[in-house]
Amino acid sequence: MRGRRCAALEALVGLDRCAGGCKGRVAVTEQVRAREFHTGLGKPLSVAVACDEQVVVAAGFLPLDELVARAGYEIVDDDLGAIGAHVQAWLEGEILALEDVPVRQRGTVFQEAVWAALRDIPVGGTLTYGEVAQSIGYPGAARAVGTACGANRIAPFVPCHRVVPAQGGVVGHYGYGSDVKAALIATERSA
Repeated sequence: MRGRRCAALEALVGLDRCAGGCKGRVAVTEQVRAREFHTGLGKPLSVAVACDEQVVVAAGFLPLDELVARAGYEIVDDDLGAIGAHVQAWLEGEILALEDVPVRQRGTVFQEAVWAALRDIPVGGTLTYGEVAQSIGYPGAARAVGTACGANRIAPFVPCHRVVPAQGGVVGHYGYGSDVKAALIATERSA
């Protein structure tokens, strides 16, 4: 007989039965439509869109298999619909094409505040980690902003590349390499 916990989990995730016999964890794999785009940055841009809605759930400058593996997604199709058209337009130089694309990623309240603030940084602009911290009401939390940027799994839709060190320059611990970060900033500034 299944316990209350199993029944509650079934109701929560919409399963007919709990995966793994309900022994402490339920494995639920989100199905996505995903595609790898070639860029001029020396690294591909991989994008995953939720099957149940037109929203980006993962993106980054890495091979598609790595993108879906780190999040545990199951690819069911490579047609990204309108989002794919936005990505292609962005790659062809329409620098604003990603600005209003809907995204979804879960984090702490602080991380989600940082990610929202990053989407408010204008194309071609940058802020320091400290300025982002100040803008969300956490002065002195520059390092925590850096950590939130590192946890962002939807670059460049959530543009963590627009956050730079207070000492100047674009160097920082950008997950896809400082060369990619510098190229993104330079491209946006020249548009």
